[in-house]
Amino acid sequence: MKKYRNFVIFLILMFNLILTSQTYATEIEVNDNSPIIKVNEDLTLKDSIKRSKYNRILKATEIENTYNLNDSQSIRVKNQKTSSCCWGFSFSTLLETSIAKQSGKQSKEYSPMHMEYSTLKLFNRTLGSGAGPSIATAYCVNGMGPVEEAKLPFNNVYDDINHTYKNIESIGDINKNIDARIKDTVIFPHVYKGVNGGNINYFSKEDRTQSYTLTEVNAIRKLIKEHIKNYGAISADFYMDMSNKYYNSSTGAYNYNEYENKSTMNHVVTIVGWDDNYQTSNFSNSSVPKDKGAYIVLNSYGNDFGKNGYMYVSYEDVCIEENLMGLTSVEEYKNEKKDYDKLYQYDELGMNAGVTLGGTSLYAANKYTRENINNKDEYLNEVGLYISETSGIEVYINAEDENIENCKLVSTLSALEPGYHVIKLSTPIKLTGNKFVIKVKYINQEQASIPMEINYKSSNLEDTSAFYNNATANDDECFISKDNITWSDVNKLTIKFSDGQNLNLKDASNCIKAFTIYQEKTIEDVAVKEIKLNKEHITLNVGDSETLIATIYPENVTNKKVRWNSSNEKIATITETGIITAKSEGTTTISAVTENGNKIATCKVTVITKTNSDDDIYKENNELNSNEAQKDIINTTNNDKTIAKTILPYAGTKIIKIIILLMSLGIMGVMFLKYTNLRNIK
Repeated sequence: MKKYRNFVIFLILMFNLILTSQTYATEIEVNDNSPIIKVNEDLTLKDSIKRSKYNRILKATEIENTYNLNDSQSIRVKNQKTSSCCWGFSFSTLLETSIAKQSGKQSKEYSPMHMEYSTLKLFNRTLGSGAGPSIATAYCVNGMGPVEEAKLPFNNVYDDINHTYKNIESIGDINKNIDARIKDTVIFPHVYKGVNGGNINYFSKEDRTQSYTLTEVNAIRKLIKEHIKNYGAISADFYMDMSNKYYNSSTGAYNYNEYENKSTMNHVVTIVGWDDNYQTSNFSNSSVPKDKGAYIVLNSYGNDFGKNGYMYVSYEDVCIEENLMGLTSVEEYKNEKKDYDKLYQYDELGMNAGVTLGGTSLYAANKYTRENINNKDEYLNEVGLYISETSGIEVYINAEDENIENCKLVSTLSALEPGYHVIKLSTPIKLTGNKFVIKVKYINQEQASIPMEINYKSSNLEDTSAFYNNATANDDECFISKDNITWSDVNKLTIKFSDGQNLNLKDASNCIKAFTIYQEKTIEDVAVKEIKLNKEHITLNVGDSETLIATIYPENVTNKKVRWNSSNEKIATITETGIITAKSEGTTTISAVTENGNKIATCKVTVITKTNSDDDIYKENNELNSNEAQKDIINTTNNDKTIAKTILPYAGTKIIKIIILLMSLGIMGVMFLKYTNLRNIK
């Protein structure tokens, strides 16, 4: 009898394994021939902002004709001398002006040379070889920097007389405690320019196949101006030619107007303001713009350049609006105390590609092995994400093991815009296993994409830059999925094109970071004294979601668990991880109650009816059941037979599991009957 009992137990275990096991595949099939999209290439106005902002920005609301950040803060004018570190000087100014604007206080001075030296090995660079804002961003968000100028002064490592840098081995330990942290960046839509019959034409694609209207161009310029006014300066890739053909040294006016023979970008500058009334007569006779107006641009050539270090660049300049980025959230550290203890990441070099596999929803998951520290508990506090185009985001966590299927939803955002973002969780999640998983769902109504760091050389892809040739990856770290059921290891993935061609990814990683904090284990419980929510009132549209963030004091509280409640779930519900979902018009009160001490904090939620003007469209319709969703896919593809490739893996996996389940139940039934008969015989 014992052997039958053991066999039944075995079948039960197999039954559980069948239902919970993950399915893996080494190949993904796509229905087009271009699943890899380089990031920052042809980022259009619609791709780069929420639909609500798109509708708002197209309206001709007024903004100042002139504005200069230097009128409200003391901006340092820097001199790169004969070095080639314009990108570092521009980015340090970007940091300083953004911190000053967002904090209302004078910023520390940050070191361009630390950016220069710290990124050499990682980005396959040589001293003085140049770089750009994307590399500076990666340096700031991967834990390398930024650091104060005093920690690596420019004059200590660069010899302007001999035009040489000190050897990196001679300057000592390059690893320094960082002095600030970037939490959110923004990548602006690209504007390409051409001329036809004397008129300036604007394009959203570099090959000039898709035009912008002047209304759209003015909307983009309004985005740029609003950012400068609200958040700080903007870093801009640029083409600099000091000849009098393009530059008027007496007025400091510049306009590169070679629309048909655009030169390669050779400089990085910082936009700090604008003047819509800047007259065309200020420019060189050989490059007079058609219309007035210019950006106020801080160069890194010292006070003797232009107008006390500044120049006026025409709105019509070929390059000034092609590649722009800014910082929407950056914080300066006091006494070098970081707000996280451990950073888990596989994308130290940052995002250089967005992978599209078809469909409006895609999934990425990273598995991390914890670094256990004796006598300390570890809590996941924040998740860092790159976004390649505006997407709805859902974040899921498994804090217990490496099973992707066991991840729980912890945060949702209706639309994140292109750039890097830190998502703070509602409450810190205690990591209890040796491994943990972060899964992200990317949602875009037109086409979702997964931000990645890809070694183009290892993957046999063409790329004009060697910066990412040092990117590496290991198996069993990063995974992607089209359906949240069948997962593929990114580092050994083959993408099969509809034309029969294959792409083998190698040394590729998902751009997902995990920030954790450590806390001393205590014998006695530390009691909660207070709980606060990040918002006291929220207005949501019907169907929208938002995550409330609870902060518990003191920081070393032993039990950080919070119970969430809605006073009227017909108006809005809230999950155990603090995610509010608006259901119908009205008001309700969300309360957060600590498990330890029953301390309470509340937030009033007002729900209104969504209108087309504020519909961000990127969030998919969760009300569709799976059959309706598949029917919708088939209809929109005109019954293209290749669509079966996206549906069959899902259906096939389920059918196989059901068949095995039925077989297992049948065997268990036979065993049960035999067991019963044996008992009767006995």
